[in-house]
Amino acid sequence: MVPESPENEIVDLWSKTRNKVLEAYDRLQFHSALEDIFAFIGAINKFLEIRAPWKLAKSDLPEDQKRLCTALAVCSEAIRLTATILMPILPTVSQQILEIFQIKTVFWKNHLDWNGECLVNQSLAVKSIILFPRIV
Repeated sequence: MVPESPENEIVDLWSKTRNKVLEAYDRLQFHSALEDIFAFIGAINKFLEIRAPWKLAKSDLPEDQKRLCTALAVCSEAIRLTATILMPILPTVSQQILEIFQIKTVFWKNHLDWNGECLVNQSLAVKSIILFPRIV
C-alpha cells in the first residue's frame, strides 16, 4: 500500500471522527455521533470520486494498479471502522457489514484503530445483502 494525500486525509479524518463520536457517546448525544459518522461516510464517497477505482481497474499501468490496491484497502478499512463505531446504534447492521469482511467483533471499542491492513481479499465471495429493506 502506497498512501498519498487523499488516503492520508481519510486516515486523519478517521482519527478526529473516532474521538468526536466516542465523546458524543459518552454524553449520550447519539444524534451528534451520527452526524459525525455520516460526515465521515461522505468523505469516503468523495475519496472514491477522486480515486475513481473503476477507472484504475481498467488501467494496465503499474502505478495505477498500486493506487487501485491502496484505494480499495483504504475503503475497506474505512467501512470496517464505520461499521464498528456504529455498533452501539445499529448493532444488527454493523454485524452484517463486518460479516462481509469475515470479522467478528468481540468488544467494539477495542477495534477502532486504523490498522492499515488490506482487507480486500479477491477470493472472498460476497453475497449481496440488503442492509435496510424497503418498508412496504
